Amino acid sequence: MTDEGSQVDAEQSRPMSGAALPALMAAQAVSVTGTQITALALPTLAILVLHAGPLAASLLFALEYGSRG
Repeated sequence: MTDEGSQVDAEQSRPMSGAALPALMAAQAVSVTGTQITALALPTLAILVLHAGPLAASLLFALEYGSRG
């Protein structure tokens, strides 16, 4: 008699297959790139489009980085 629960746990604890790792790394790279672009673009657009001053732009920048940590 085999325990089905232990077999499922053993399958889930295997390391990632070789094909999944590059896909995961590419997805992480896209995510980080999008975050960095947003961090630059949000205050820049506020200044150029909304004519925001230095205080408003710095608050947007602080809120962007403050929400991550």
